[in-house]
Amino acid sequence: MKRLGFLFLITFLTNIIFGQDINSLGVDNNPLLNIHESEFLKNQLELESFDFSDKNVAYYFSLVGVQTKMEFFSDAKKHLSSGNSLSLQLVMLDSNEKIETGGFDVIIVAWSKKQVTPKMKEKMIEKLKEAST
Repeated sequence: MKRLGFLFLITFLTNIIFGQDINSLGVDNNPLLNIHESEFLKNQLELESFDFSDKNVAYYFSLVGVQTKMEFFSDAKKHLSSGNSLSLQLVMLDSNEKIETGGFDVIIVAWSKKQVTPKMKEKMIEKLKEAST
């Protein structure tokens, strides 16, 4: 019974957060986010002061590697609609790392059980470099 209540609560909150804008998530693979994608990530990451405007965002799935924006948002919508929460981490890139990755400002790491370490960050940057060539 508690599980059913929890599922209802998650579904209800998801609808409040997204409203009718859920269809505006992951509509293209442009690394720049639209307003709905930006608000979604800000809410999911519980960020108050970070602004995704004018930021190029890369997506990294812990087991698979680099994902496209469309793949990421498709997976996120499926996860939420089945009553699961998202496990996301924000990895900031400095100006040198931005150049190395082809212009990405941040990486969203999805469903990783571990905190991103400097070594993991290096690996993600290498994967992004490979994906961009």
